[in-house]
Order: sequence, then structure tokens, then C-alpha cells
Amino acid sequence: MKHILFLSFVLTTLMLSNATYAQNKKEPFEGTLTYNVTYTSETPVPPAFLAVMPATITYKAKGNKTFCSALTLGGALAECDIFDSDAKKIFFIIKQMDSTIVIVQSLEEMQKMADSISKNAPKPSFKKLNGTKVIAGYACKTGLYTHTNPDSLNSLTTDTLWYNENLYLPGIMMIQDIAFHQIVPGFVVDSYLYLSNTIYNKHNFLKQTQRIKEIKKEKIPDSVFELPKGVKVMTMREYKEFKKKNSEKDEDKK
Repeated sequence: MKHILFLSFVLTTLMLSNATYAQNKKEPFEGTLTYNVTYTSETPVPPAFLAVMPATITYKAKGNKTFCSALTLGGALAECDIFDSDAKKIFFIIKQMDSTIVIVQSLEEMQKMADSISKNAPKPSFKKLNGTKVIAGYACKTGLYTHTNPDSLNSLTTDTLWYNENLYLPGIMMIQDIAFHQIVPGFVVDSYLYLSNTIYNKHNFLKQTQRIKEIKKEKIPDSVFELPKGVKVMTMREYKEFKKKNSEKDEDKK
């Protein structure tokens, strides 16, 4: 269950923040970005939910690839992923107690998913605001991003974004064309995003805040972007079938 929750988190995060980059032909950033992630709600967020959700996200970027790792509040590895804009694929690496599974999704699959969700939804918009501030050593501008409410495709919600116009991480932003029609003019450094209130309780409204802790330029070895050796790579459909079979086996043992 926690893996499905985190996959939903990753996709939401990508579609609502870093995937909105609207520039190209820049020198890709090489180095490490570290984010702190917090969650707030109108009512207390269940500890069981927070226990499996990322509290810290680290991106290691080089060229057209980005490696992402996420740690829970207790320091456990929630998941790690590889974004490859050359292959036009995202690899979700799930480390279980006795095995590792890799789930791969292509941009084409994500495009179909996005089209099916937003087919009749209002188009998103971005409004630049006055004001700048330096975040982690980078001058950032701000604006309001208005997009479809995850709980109702007929309504909109507005989030505040702080972005830098020079940072370029193509490994993350490769799905920009799918998500938001290239309407945010930079890499989102800080974001205050609305997540679906059905992700853990249909009666709650949840805000997810990503705040940059550090942006560090450094050399990243190519080995960071290699998939674990000897692991099975599955499509999302194959992974769901795999989980279903395992659940049925567990039920038979009872």
C-alpha cells in the first residue's frame, strides 16, 4: 500500500512542481538538490500516513538524468527513482525487505494517463507576481499557479510557487509538455501544493510544502544512474498484477 501511495506522491509532485519548466537549450545543472517536505491539514494528519511519506527528497542531477531518493521522517528509505530524458522513461525503484523491484513508465504512458484525467478539465494558468528572494543562493521569482483541483476536475485551486529561471534539470522536467503546457518560466525551487484530500482521508484537505534546503554544485558519477543489477523490471500493470498475486497468496496462508 505504501508503495502505491508514494508513487501517487511522486507523480503529483512532478506534475505540480518541477515538471512545469518552460525553457530549453540551457546547460544542465550538475549537482545535488535537497528538499524538506512537510504536510498540513485542517485536521491532524494520521501518524501512519506520515510514517510512509517522504520528509526529505534529494535529487542528484547530471546531463539528462536525475536520481531521486526520498527518506521518511524516521530516516527510512521511502523510494528512489531515476528520470531519464534520453530514454524518455521514469524508473521507480522499490526496495523491500528481501528484494528490489523496478517499475518503469514511459512518457507515452504518462501522456495517456494525463489525457484521460484532464480531458474535460479547465486548462491551468500561471500569473507572475512582483517580488524576489534568494533561496539556497539562487535569486527566485514568484507566481500563482492555478490548476485543476485533484478532487474535482470541475474546480480549480491556486498554489504559490517560487522559481529560478536559470536552473535546468532535464531529467526531471522531461514531462513538462505532458503536464502544464510549459507555462511556468523556470525551475520551481519552493512550492506550496494542494494534494488530493482522498489520498488518506476523504474528509481532509492536505497541503504539501516542499522547501529547498540546499543546492550544491558537484560532480555526480555515472554509476548513480545505474539500475540495480539482477532486478526484475516491471510495467505498472505487471506490478499491480504482482501485488495482487502476492495478496492472494497471503490470504491463502491464513
